[in-house]
Amino acid sequence: MKEENLDEKVPVRAYTKADLAMLYNPGVCITTALQLLRRWIYANRQLMSELKEAGYNILICPLK
Repeated sequence: MKEENLDEKVPVRAYTKADLAMLYNPGVCITTALQLLRRWIYANRQLMSELKEAGYNILICPLK
């Protein structure tokens, strides 16, 4: 099977959590897609650490 180049299919821009969730989980409803994205983020300790350092609160929104 040929590996797809996502850079050609998904433009580089700012995405909302809902946008990302639906890109990664196109076959489910938005609520389920967001739950899955949240679980993936929580499961990645390095990502969680870097998000916390950047002031991000996964339960609410980025801190300003």
